[in-house]
Amino acid sequence: MMVRVVYKNGIHDTVVPEYLDYLLAVDKIKMFRRSAGWVYVGIDAVRATRCDNYGGPERRGSYSMISRPGVDGVDN
Repeated sequence: MMVRVVYKNGIHDTVVPEYLDYLLAVDKIKMFRRSAGWVYVGIDAVRATRCDNYGGPERRGSYSMISRPGVDGVDN
């Protein structure tokens, strides 16, 4: 899905979400469009840039496999 943006110089464009992240990080965007409406950078809440310093366990998209007797050949 493409995201509508307005650069600080007033030019309108559409970009992929990954490029929007970059444009936000280098402070090139004045506003961009969400499903709920226009987001004004510096005024409205914008997602934070990713922090690679997190030292805890990765939990996104993970799940634990619980062995159950008789399932997948496991007899506990």
